[in-house]
Amino acid sequence: MTDVVATPDGKRVFFTLAGVDSIQVLDTASNQIVAQIPVGPSPHYAPFTPDGRWALAVVQGPGELAILDTATNTVAAAVPVGKAPHWSTSSSDSRTAYVTNEGTNDVSVVDLAGRRVLATIPVGNAPRKIAVQPGATAAAASPPTATAAAGKKSKTVTLNGVTYADHGTKDVRKLSKLELEADDYYFGPTFLRGNPGQKLTLIIENEVATLHNITIPALGIDKDIPPKGKVQLDVTFPASGVLTFSCKFHGPLGMAGMLKVGE
Repeated sequence: MTDVVATPDGKRVFFTLAGVDSIQVLDTASNQIVAQIPVGPSPHYAPFTPDGRWALAVVQGPGELAILDTATNTVAAAVPVGKAPHWSTSSSDSRTAYVTNEGTNDVSVVDLAGRRVLATIPVGNAPRKIAVQPGATAAAASPPTATAAAGKKSKTVTLNGVTYADHGTKDVRKLSKLELEADDYYFGPTFLRGNPGQKLTLIIENEVATLHNITIPALGIDKDIPPKGKVQLDVTFPASGVLTFSCKFHGPLGMAGMLKVGE
């Protein structure tokens, strides 16, 4: 379980589960799941508007804000925002939502009635949490004061159009097994140097409470890494050149690595 939010009346709880592409709805009286609302890959957080009318689910896979109708437990609309949205909140009048986008370093201001982005506010590197200062009811196009917390910075390098958050190179030519760290938002070590055709067992540990993934299309690998969990898989280095691996959810943030041969 990752994010848990109760409705304003306390009768239901909306929460997400790692690896499940839907919002779970729990009835607090019966302690039973009464609905599952499909929203797309890697839903992250679904807080309620102050009036309880909507739940605002950020969906990292497609980069959307899913506006959930709390009366019917359905998706009323999906508004495209930035890349890798992480968090959302809403204004005190329940008209406007604010979504932090880690992949595009900005905040989307969303008109909930019009189902559209009113403005995009640059805020710095990888914003995560966001808070809105309460105030009197205002027009939806007049945003209140908002602050976004920036994520930690990494040294990045771009090779052949792929951006890597660089957390070092490891020579694995004499190894058969390696522990690889998955964090927010990088693999460490990032670059693995091996021999042509070498087979290597990777034990990948997710250090954080965010669902991550490792994808290597050329090897047919697409495997989720549960929050605070581990996965083990075997990789084969190319005969020459390089193979890139990445997190399919957070690749745009630099969460990628490389299998390379030679010097």
